[in-house]
Amino acid sequence: MFVRVICTALGIVAIAVVAVSAQQDESDQEQRWFDHRDANGDGVLTVNEMPEQMRRGFASADTDGNGTLTIAEIRQARARQQERQMGQRGESRQSVLQSGEAGVEVIRDIAYVEDDAHERHKLDIYLPADAASDENESDSASREPRPLVVWVHGGGWRNGDKRGTPATTLLEHGYVVASINYRLSGHAIFPAQVHDCKAAIRWLRANAETYNIDPQRIGVWGSSAGGHLVAMLGTSGDDDTMEGQIGVTGVSSRVQAVCDWFGPTDFTVMNRQAGAQGAIDHDRSNSPESLLLGGPVQQNPDAARAASPIVY
Repeated sequence: MFVRVICTALGIVAIAVVAVSAQQDESDQEQRWFDHRDANGDGVLTVNEMPEQMRRGFASADTDGNGTLTIAEIRQARARQQERQMGQRGESRQSVLQSGEAGVEVIRDIAYVEDDAHERHKLDIYLPADAASDENESDSASREPRPLVVWVHGGGWRNGDKRGTPATTLLEHGYVVASINYRLSGHAIFPAQVHDCKAAIRWLRANAETYNIDPQRIGVWGSSAGGHLVAMLGTSGDDDTMEGQIGVTGVSSRVQAVCDWFGPTDFTVMNRQAGAQGAIDHDRSNSPESLLLGGPVQQNPDAARAASPIVY
């Protein structure tokens, strides 16, 4: 196991190096494009210096409303567009599984916080063909409990939905899969999102027998903002301040495995790590991280640290 983990880690590092190199090339191309359009060399672009096909989005990219665009604003606009496109691609790839298809049982929109009206406190459960519940089965104990993988979606903590899960590919390997929604930063600031994820884990563990889940084998998987949240689940299992009191209580929210796809681990250093060529100013008041914290990252150091999985 140790050798396999190390080899996998080395493979990830190699991929990351290639990705960083590609990102640098793209950033250099952006800078050359910007310099070419900046006819008077003042370091900003006016709407008239922009290509005609790009002028329609000028106002939304001009986040400070001063009538000009810096290279940073252009990169931020591109990052927002990529984020939207990722969300759309996730929706287009969402599971089309329906109950009964290939023997799979799908149960959607289960409230994991009972007696709660918030639309985001819901999850979907996917049961593999040979583990789906049978109301007529007299001896449910004869069914072997299955490990559970919980998908937590990304979207900058601002958007996204549980229906875009890739985790259903694990059904054919005998896993039970759940996909959860959580309150977005427009609904509530941190740590509400972690409280929601932990509430979902507690609910799933409390109802493990109903869905033939092994409560001692729960893993979580997420990308981007979802990666951050699953990292928080994995590292803050013993931290009472992150537990919250919504939904089922008195049940452990600990998880036994985490798969974090490119989730932030330390909010306080994201800008420094990204460098001058970073596509997003993470410290800016309207960055995804600042919106999550309820204020600019560097002006809220306690919250920034509390939201960083690496400190637990």
